[in-house]
Amino acid sequence: MKKLACILFSILLVFTFSLTAFADGLDDTEINIDDITGLFGPDYDDGELGAGDIFGNPTLSFEDVTAKQNRKVTLDLSIAENPGFTELRVTVDAPAGITVTAVANGEVGTAVLDNGVIVVTANETVTEDKIVAKVTFAVAGNAVLGANDISIDVVAKDGDKRVLVKGSDFKMTVEESTAIPGDVNGNGEVEINDLAVLKLRLVGALADGDAEIVNPDVNENGVVEINDLAQLKLILVGAA
Repeated sequence: MKKLACILFSILLVFTFSLTAFADGLDDTEINIDDITGLFGPDYDDGELGAGDIFGNPTLSFEDVTAKQNRKVTLDLSIAENPGFTELRVTVDAPAGITVTAVANGEVGTAVLDNGVIVVTANETVTEDKIVAKVTFAVAGNAVLGANDISIDVVAKDGDKRVLVKGSDFKMTVEESTAIPGDVNGNGEVEINDLAVLKLRLVGALADGDAEIVNPDVNENGVVEINDLAQLKLILVGAA
């Protein structure tokens, strides 16, 4: 009988200690979201218990940037808190006058532009936080001046399995800038490459909206024509 009493007393002590430790995190007579916050730690700060509190916050993002009208700007697309992926498909939703025109490889895998979608692929699962692509935006003369909100939508896979990666919105602040006559490819300089690009545009091998075409109307008469080629040649030899 004495042995049974000792066992019961020990169980009671353990239960009392556990209840006291739990109650220390409570400040009222109810278990509420604040009490759960204390249990999940300081990273839990949004008032809701979601996937981010358990799996982290995998994010694909660009840095905010300032760009000029009639110019191009290249930005790093980076992943943070990487859950591991073999493929990323990224759709950019930007206001009129701001378009993705080219994509180059980042620090991992291969990056291409496929019908307006940025596709990053790797032969093996990538788990590091890296730059996954270098993305070039063309900013046209009709882009809205000031802050432009740009969003990205991400579909991520690790093999055949979907993984959680969200796209982070960013801002592109557009400043006014007049086009440089003859700067057909929008790199800020007038050079022989502009002549080659304009020739391709005139024969239909390139079209307005292609990555290489930014300011094809060299003489600024509203029409892209053979006279633009003649004007560009004069600019290149310093006669205009």
